[in-house]
Amino acid sequence: ASRSFIGGGHKNVINGGGSWSNFTVLVGGESNSLQSSHGFLGGGYGNLINAPISVLVGGDSNRVWADTSVMGGGFQNNIWGASKFSFLGGGANNGTQARYDALVGGRNNNIDSTEYAFIGGGQGNEITVNSDHSVIVGGDSNYVRGPFATIVGGRADSVFMEGDAIVGGINNQIRDTFSFIGGGYGNHILTDTISESVIGGGWTNVIDTNAGISGILGGQTNYVGAPGGTVGAGLTNVIRRGANFSTIAGGLENIDSAQYTTIGGGNSNGTYALGSTIAGGMGNTILDTLGTVSGGYLNIIGKSASFSTISGGYRNVDSSKGGTIGGGVWNLLTMTRRCGCAPANSADVIAGGWADTIIGLDSRWVDTSTLPEHYLAPIMATISGGDSNTTNGNYGTVTGGWKNHALGIGSVAAGVGNEALDYQTVVGHYNSSPHPYSAQLTNFETASPASITSLGDLTTFVVGNGKDSSLKNRSNAFEVSDNGHSIVHDSLGDGSTPRNDPIIGGTYRDNVVNAWGDVPSSQASGLVVNSFGNVTVSHAIPNSGQYSIFIQSFNSDGTTRVLTAAAIQVTVEENSGEGCGYATVTRIATSGTGNTFIVRTYNGVNPAAPGQCKPADRDFFFTLVGR
Repeated sequence: ASRSFIGGGHKNVINGGGSWSNFTVLVGGESNSLQSSHGFLGGGYGNLINAPISVLVGGDSNRVWADTSVMGGGFQNNIWGASKFSFLGGGANNGTQARYDALVGGRNNNIDSTEYAFIGGGQGNEITVNSDHSVIVGGDSNYVRGPFATIVGGRADSVFMEGDAIVGGINNQIRDTFSFIGGGYGNHILTDTISESVIGGGWTNVIDTNAGISGILGGQTNYVGAPGGTVGAGLTNVIRRGANFSTIAGGLENIDSAQYTTIGGGNSNGTYALGSTIAGGMGNTILDTLGTVSGGYLNIIGKSASFSTISGGYRNVDSSKGGTIGGGVWNLLTMTRRCGCAPANSADVIAGGWADTIIGLDSRWVDTSTLPEHYLAPIMATISGGDSNTTNGNYGTVTGGWKNHALGIGSVAAGVGNEALDYQTVVGHYNSSPHPYSAQLTNFETASPASITSLGDLTTFVVGNGKDSSLKNRSNAFEVSDNGHSIVHDSLGDGSTPRNDPIIGGTYRDNVVNAWGDVPSSQASGLVVNSFGNVTVSHAIPNSGQYSIFIQSFNSDGTTRVLTAAAIQVTVEENSGEGCGYATVTRIATSGTGNTFIVRTYNGVNPAAPGQCKPADRDFFFTLVGR
């Protein structure tokens, strides 16, 4: 060897043969061997340089087989033959097998046939083939198989694709490109053609195959199975396959099963339809598109209930398209359909309350066979609150109370136990309705001028004053008809029952005028033109002064009313041509058809029979008040 130098030591050798060992330096140590030119071996024991222009500073049983490389020392480290321009700082049983690599230290670390790679230290770390430009800073048993990948530290972490990074943790794994795991334990990002996913940390979280551009911030056993999915944190939250671009912010055991869905948090919530959202709560479920549950417990937006909302509460169910439940307990929105057609946009609303229901009419109210074939109801119905109320008619409303039923189209009910029919407003308690209901429960679809006109003299406003829900105990205090008349049902009594003391200014059933008439002396038998109360007169014998008068009276339900008592006032019209006159009247008849009384009119005193009356046909007026 020419121009080479051994500075000392024991059993050291410079031996390359010919010029192969020229210009080398071996300073000291024992049993070291330098077998190449332009090299430097600083000392140590049993070290070997077998490549030109390389440096080995010291250590024990180290080997440099690649030219232009540097090893600092350590034990049984190797820079293998393909590892030109590489650096191995020290440690034990470390190795590099490709160009331009750097391995600083540690134990049993290896860079295998990949260039521009770096291992800082640690134990059992490996950068394997086709992993150019990759880095393991340290840790234990970490593994890189992909270019431009990084593991900062941790234990048994692995990356298998390009551009991946794991900061730390234990048993984390990335099999997708350009993805990231911050730390934690047992987190996995699996293979995808889209890539770019992130797990911040946590315990055994998984971004599954074909679920790229997804993220799990943290938590435990969370799962993303669809592209674009995000789980913020929490425990055992799941974004299922097919639920693309969905989000679970946190919570426990929540499930997204459809595209573009969101769960803010809570426990055991589930979205199963496109674009639906559950903000939180527990056990809430959405089964149709674009539904929203803000919170609460065990609330459900059912099938055929797209665009619906439940704000909160307990066990509320919305199965009506476009419906809203504000809150409360056991409330139900549903649409009754006889046809196979698509559900209508109901836009029904229950603001709150307990066990309130919006649903179509059933056999309790109507003969369902008479419903139109395309019956869809109710729509635009509302319950503001209360307990056990129902709205069954289109555009119906219950403002509150208990066990009220807005049955008809455009009906309004409030109070306790009331039933409102078509275009009817009912307040109070346990009102009386016509039976069967079909008398005023016939309009099952949209409001129209014809359906309003058909009401005629039916009631549109009722104040109920019944005792309970049985038919015999239902009653009304006051009614107003669509034609504009009002009916009062309170009676002062007839002496057989306890009498009510009259209130000054009050109106009672037995202090209102039942009939009046302006009867001319020439009145023939028939209807009296100027009268009220369907007044008819029988005047069979002219100049007899006798008039039999019949009034036709009706109850509010349309049945004939037979008066049992009446106060009748008759006044003879003053007429200068006829002189003075007067009239008498019989009691009202209660037998037969009833409602009949006789008026007799007279001309002054009979001169031929002093003290006796002379019958004569005279003009007279009468009014009748009765019960």
